[in-house]
Amino acid sequence: MASAAKLHTSVRQLTGAVPPQLVGPATTRHDSRIFVHGGKDAKKDVLSTALYVLDLTTYEWTQLYSVSTEGSGSVTAVDDGPSGRYFHSLSYCDEQLFVFGGLIGSAKAASELWCFNLHTKRWSLLPPAHHDLPTASRWAHCSCVCGNALVLLGGQDTGNHYIGDITIYDIRRGAWARPRAIPSDGRYATGYGSYRSVLIPASTTQQSTSRQAASAAMMPASSIYLYSNTNFDGVPDITLDLLAPPGLGFSPVPINMTDGPPFLRFPTGGVLGDNIIIGGTYLSVEKQEYSIYAYNLRTKLWTKLEYDEASALSSSSWNTSFFCSDTAKHVLLGTRVTSTSLLQDYNDRITNFVDVLEIEVEGYGVFANAADSGVAFSRGGQMLGREAMRDGLADMEIICFDSKREGDNDDLDSPQDGDGISFLSRTKRIGVLSKVLETRWGEYYLSLCASAPGVSGSMRGNNRVEDKSRVLFIPERYEIVAALVEWLYTGTLDPSWDVGILGGLLSLARAYRISVLRRQTVLGLHELLETSHADDRADVRETVFSAAAAAGEVGLLKLKSGHKKLS
Repeated sequence: MASAAKLHTSVRQLTGAVPPQLVGPATTRHDSRIFVHGGKDAKKDVLSTALYVLDLTTYEWTQLYSVSTEGSGSVTAVDDGPSGRYFHSLSYCDEQLFVFGGLIGSAKAASELWCFNLHTKRWSLLPPAHHDLPTASRWAHCSCVCGNALVLLGGQDTGNHYIGDITIYDIRRGAWARPRAIPSDGRYATGYGSYRSVLIPASTTQQSTSRQAASAAMMPASSIYLYSNTNFDGVPDITLDLLAPPGLGFSPVPINMTDGPPFLRFPTGGVLGDNIIIGGTYLSVEKQEYSIYAYNLRTKLWTKLEYDEASALSSSSWNTSFFCSDTAKHVLLGTRVTSTSLLQDYNDRITNFVDVLEIEVEGYGVFANAADSGVAFSRGGQMLGREAMRDGLADMEIICFDSKREGDNDDLDSPQDGDGISFLSRTKRIGVLSKVLETRWGEYYLSLCASAPGVSGSMRGNNRVEDKSRVLFIPERYEIVAALVEWLYTGTLDPSWDVGILGGLLSLARAYRISVLRRQTVLGLHELLETSHADDRADVRETVFSAAAAAGEVGLLKLKSGHKKLS
């Protein structure tokens, strides 16, 4: 699995103002930025007020704000920002960061809400809740932003007792809603907090800045998943609930625990299509690692996202993670080389910020729904594309192999005659508009526009050889290239295309990095797998897996064992 994982993972050393090792810092993500606030400096043993941001496009840290504190474990009052704290929450909405709660001393939990404006770089203390709507002081709680609602759930008080309520702050109105009690019986009796639980907005657009997001009852704009696990000494007891507005009632979501995750400490999560992605620290006598799992709510199958084994050695310590739905990557923060161990860092509650490990979840068969991908053309756009193809308008040609010629496939890669006549006799041409390629395949059009091997700009017998700038050679069978051209013109896959066509398109998509086409073909092959299982067509399944192997699509291959279990 190590070699396969290397195709979908990458590790980078981070630059800039790298934060020190921190105990209990608050973190959040928006788009390509990860924010880190507070925590206790592990070496200096002082609470931090610093605010950092990591740009995932440049892999550089920047310090946005800092006021030093004095003394071991002590707190110095800060006039224009929150005092040092740890095990608090940090949330993003509309270029604002919201800090709530946390421990501000050895035994004191906070209850104030602070806001940092990313434009002005200034803090402001927001008005507290009304005296008859008190907001409990808490630390190690769960939080998320959904629309204009900041949702705070559970956590612990100064006496380390779990707090059994949900509190909502309406960001647009600047007002608190009345706390709502969490069910306290049965599956809900163990309590919720960041150690064992995570809130995950059900919509991938949970960070929307729309001012119409909040309802009159100051509720989140959409439902929120609550993932929690207990019983880390034995068989994990995992629960998944859907918290739905307007009443934020708890609705249990059934989970198939076959091949499911173990107890994950300080879990994080995200949503991609029908998939919930969960990450967290797993500790046992035999193994200590940061684990990532994806659960498909439709198929009810778990997938473990194995990353490069070289990054999972005992010398590494990955401590927290974030799911980026816009890039379909799960991002881990930590260090690839630690002087201690993951276990020791966990016991000390230390988070490292030296390196980042990125996992492409699509490589494991975890995709957005076709309806969510936003890549299909409108019906009118598809008709226009097909009409342009029928009209035969073209200012360049694509050369491909003529798959109907017998015996040619055996020596397609053999050296060609110097004048190119032998090569041309075994090819076919497809006329295309260069503007279509530039628009739909722009990044690679220029690099791929070149003459076919052995072809020069001249006339050879009855074969017209075009100037190299007007010819694109794709070493693939005609029917595959024709399907590619149709997709470029229409933005959609023909429902009549079989596994052979889809597999060929997948190979081209991976080879030439056409991400949208890759996503659509993999979804199409997934649908064929589901249909083959319903129709008990083992031959179709094997053909799909063969196509996946030829294209190097590890995610589809990983599903092979899952389909065997269902058979």
